[in-house]
Amino acid sequence: MVAFDELATEKKARWDPKTKFFLGICHEHGHRTSLEFNNEGDMEEVFRCLDDGEIHYATEVRELSHV
Repeated sequence: MVAFDELATEKKARWDPKTKFFLGICHEHGHRTSLEFNNEGDMEEVFRCLDDGEIHYATEVRELSHV
């Protein structure tokens, strides 16, 4: 039997087409840029902020159910 307390997965941002927002950015720093995707410039800004350390990838991502 194998049990894991925590499991690290690849940290990455992804786009949710239902909400048009990037997911996978930490909530603590995510407010420093817009996470809404409207055009290519929005995507470039998110990745620039990640590269510069202004925002960080989330360690856990939880999707909300749309009822």
